[in-house]
Amino acid sequence: MSSDQKNLRSKMEHTLRALLQSPVEASAANDPSLLSTVLDPACKRYIQPASLLSKLGAPPDFFFDVPSYEAAIGSEMAVFSVKGVEVDNVCVDVEGRKGSAIAVFDQLLKDGREFRVGFSWHVEFSEDGERVVRILQYADAVGFVEFEGAVRELVAEEAGKESKE
Repeated sequence: MSSDQKNLRSKMEHTLRALLQSPVEASAANDPSLLSTVLDPACKRYIQPASLLSKLGAPPDFFFDVPSYEAAIGSEMAVFSVKGVEVDNVCVDVEGRKGSAIAVFDQLLKDGREFRVGFSWHVEFSEDGERVVRILQYADAVGFVEFEGAVRELVAEEAGKESKE
């Protein structure tokens, strides 16, 4: 492997790890824009499996663009925080400009419930390896549905409190 390839490999791995750490940083700062610091502005985020999307009422080809993902997470940040992430099996393909990893997120709801939700991440990088241009996340479907259901419940409760005020 040439020094240029080693340098690119290092950049790509750094970019992937930064992406996986971003929910922790965004949560700590209460700033959903931090989710996108290493994303290309045109990046699309796909979540799979299709059965999960169906369970959540989304079409099988559903994706988030950068602004819609930030808005979706931003609307939920008042009721949960991401306390940590465990990253494993990081793999980078320099020639294909692709990377993958497994990440398990420790999430805490405002009401004290804790969730550990895992994802298998598959990303495509920009030519220089410093930006992610496409994300495919395979979620722990059971854990994600339980977590998202609890989040939606708390968001609805918060909305109900606000409407009474």
